[in-house]
Amino acid sequence: MSVNAMGMYTVDPSAAERKSLCILILWAVFTNKPKLAKLLWQHSEQPIHVALIVSMIYEKLQDYVNDTNVKQELHNLSREFSEMATGVLDASYRDSSFNEAYDMAKKLRIGLQNSC
Repeated sequence: MSVNAMGMYTVDPSAAERKSLCILILWAVFTNKPKLAKLLWQHSEQPIHVALIVSMIYEKLQDYVNDTNVKQELHNLSREFSEMATGVLDASYRDSSFNEAYDMAKKLRIGLQNSC
């Protein structure tokens, strides 16, 4: 990443930015900065994937904590990020273009089954 920061991209600049954002989100999770993780998540190009990964990390971190309050906080954060992923998926389903694409794929699948 330091090479990318100097403008000597080993990959295209947008890919370097995506990777940097993911690394920053993971850093925020592991340094117990959930507000920062949520803020960075809002700028992610793949919000469903990132939210599910963060949710799984918070879920797995519970195994390494003995304090009940911290464990409950990690559980709540895990649930919150999974609900964020679900919210994005629900919003994309309500989008008409997504529904049209789903209906076309469904018709194509039915047409292929009938032709065999």
